[in-house]
Amino acid sequence: MKDDKNMTPKELFDQNHSNVCIKAEKSIKDLGNPALILSTLLCTINFAAVFTIPGGFDEKSGLPILLSKPQYSELWMLMFFIGAALYVSVFTMGTVLSVLLSKFDFDDFYIALPIKYCTVIISVYYSTAFTVLGCVQALNVENIFMDKDVWWEQICNVKRV
Repeated sequence: MKDDKNMTPKELFDQNHSNVCIKAEKSIKDLGNPALILSTLLCTINFAAVFTIPGGFDEKSGLPILLSKPQYSELWMLMFFIGAALYVSVFTMGTVLSVLLSKFDFDDFYIALPIKYCTVIISVYYSTAFTVLGCVQALNVENIFMDKDVWWEQICNVKRV
């Protein structure tokens, strides 16, 4: 179906709304830059945290010293949180780059870009959450293995039995 200028409805829509597409492309790129910076910072922090295990390493075996302690499951939980945060932050960086390097066709604004951007927001949230959980678990591991009073017990004025 064509009009008197021999244009289809899609061609007419594309011609009349090209400025909206340009504005939307600019706003999506502007929204993606802070997410890329945040995910890069989180990735850097978690990459450094993977190689910095509380208690250090045994010189002979190369294994973490705290693995020989009876509460080693706390150390594995710490490694899980840090590893998950690193994985999700790298995934976030890749997703943000796929959004920023999109071709921004009209059809992309219907499904592809909104799904990618929602994925970016969710993965930034999970990356931040796993990083915070890793920090809390690192404090917990340090206090448990070093036989110190646990920090939340100090805050709540509760003594260990």
